[in-house]
Amino acid sequence: MNKRPTRREIPDRYPYMCVDMDRGKHHMRIPSMMAVTKLIKGMDRAHLAILMGIAGNTSTGAVLSVLKDSGPEVIAALAALIGLAWYHEDQDLETVRSPDLLAYGEQVYEELHDEGYTLSEISALALVLVRAIWEHSQLSAEVQDRAGFFFPMLGMMRSPASTSGSTTSDPPSDSEN
Repeated sequence: MNKRPTRREIPDRYPYMCVDMDRGKHHMRIPSMMAVTKLIKGMDRAHLAILMGIAGNTSTGAVLSVLKDSGPEVIAALAALIGLAWYHEDQDLETVRSPDLLAYGEQVYEELHDEGYTLSEISALALVLVRAIWEHSQLSAEVQDRAGFFFPMLGMMRSPASTSGSTTSDPPSDSEN
């Protein structure tokens, strides 16, 4: 890791978060859905299913068991997620982000490992990020559901060129009231 020449200011708002660990506070910037989508695209379906199973699990021990059995691709994906989210006040990762996010994750894992992070710490940090992303995506789904409520109403409001030949967007005449 590289020591930052100046301390990074951490905003107290979304998408920034602080994760308290035994080794201290870790400030993270929750990756955008665009970045997460690119990471998911690089994974095969079996490993993606494992990752989603990890997201729903609350036991770090159970997560570690899954990680040990699932192979390096899932571990690389979790480390890539940490790399994408890394926003430490005093330390920058040495690993340079690359278009191949799984290869990037392998390098981030090795860097964290060299700094003394255990698989348990890496998985716990990644798990917090996965849950934060999941919660954010659920909010987005709620917003979409609410927006979807209006689509049928908007469909009723057709222009005169609509196939029904009538429009509900015209104000009612005095005789209709």
